[in-house]
Amino acid sequence: MQAAGIDEATLRVAFDDVQYLPRVVELDRAQPEFTRTVWDYLDRAVTAQRVARGQDKLAQVRSEADAAAARYGVPPAIVVAIWGIESNYGDHTGNAPTIDALATLGFDGRREGWARGQLLAALKILQSGDIPRANMIGSWAGATAGAAQPTRRRRPRTFSRARDGWPISPGAPRCSCRPASMLAAPTAS
Repeated sequence: MQAAGIDEATLRVAFDDVQYLPRVVELDRAQPEFTRTVWDYLDRAVTAQRVARGQDKLAQVRSEADAAAARYGVPPAIVVAIWGIESNYGDHTGNAPTIDALATLGFDGRREGWARGQLLAALKILQSGDIPRANMIGSWAGATAGAAQPTRRRRPRTFSRARDGWPISPGAPRCSCRPASMLAAPTAS
């Protein structure tokens, strides 16, 4: 990790209290999108209730979604649909320590290369001071924030409310427009 530019202090903060999470391995091996047929998965994931709630959420975050669409070329409905599938519109953001979850997946071996790349990205976020380790909480797969997207792409291509002028008001719905940045053409920033 030091060869990748991660300093000793960051490694200590990240790994001094790291824990292997057996539940992460169980969940990784039972992901519904890989253990069910596509139609069974879609029947369960894309319900009339989720679609109706998505339409309501799209109305609530229309300006954010339109800004993401203008910047990345991804239709607002697609961004909100991914937000719904990945986090139930921000209701399910996870409670797993990100470093622990990614270290577990990297050690487990099934997706070792992917998990280690994600772990390196999480360490870079930690080293930059953007998020303290105690606040790096997300899904069992290491995803952080509203729409569960890989940590590696979080920092360089996140659509920033502050940078892009989105108003932030207490209690306002927060649509993660990260799916738009992930689906955008490689030249988008």
